[in-house]
Amino acid sequence: MTLWARSVQTARDAVFLCVVDEDDDPVVPLISIPAGQYDWKKISGTFTVPKSRRREPLSPMNLFLISSGVANVLIDDIAITRTGDFAESEADTP
Repeated sequence: MTLWARSVQTARDAVFLCVVDEDDDPVVPLISIPAGQYDWKKISGTFTVPKSRRREPLSPMNLFLISSGVANVLIDDIAITRTGDFAESEADTP
C-alpha cells in the first residue's frame, strides 16, 4: 500500500490506516502517518491478505483512516497493489 501525505502538524501515533478483513479482524501491520510538519511525502507499507472464506482470488476488505490524536494532515492517492502471485500460492490448494 502506498499513499502521499502532507502534514501541517501531526502528533506521534495520531493517524494511521488499518485494513480490516471480511470477519472484521484487523490485518496488521498498520501504516502510521509520521509525526511532524512536512510537505508531500510518499509513505508505504505491506501486509498479507488473509485467505477469503469464499476461496476466491480476491478477499473482501475495508480500509479505515483512524485518528487517535491531534493532527492536521492531508492524504492523497492511496493505492493497494498486489505483490504476490495468487496462482502459485492458492490455486492448487484443495
